[in-house]
Amino acid sequence: MFQMQVMTKMMERMNFMIGNMCDRLEKEKKRRLRVSNIYDHNAFMMLDKERETRLEKIYKETNKKHEEWRASVQHQKDKNKIGQEKYKRKWKARHAYLK
Repeated sequence: MFQMQVMTKMMERMNFMIGNMCDRLEKEKKRRLRVSNIYDHNAFMMLDKERETRLEKIYKETNKKHEEWRASVQHQKDKNKIGQEKYKRKWKARHAYLK
């Protein structure tokens, strides 16, 4: 009978210790998950910033190319206008007698 009481008390203590250990492990698991989530969030934010700077750089490059293209098109239009004006003046000079 005495042995049974001792065994029961020992089992209760072990159960209590194991329960505490499981609680601690659960808390640690939650803490690690929280820390990893914070790390993942920070890593994502850093990647997002890198992506943003890359996109900004690409946008600037494409915008620069677009501006260069626009300037060349405008230059062509200006050349055509000058050419048309020269042609008009020459035509008027040649056909001045029609007036």
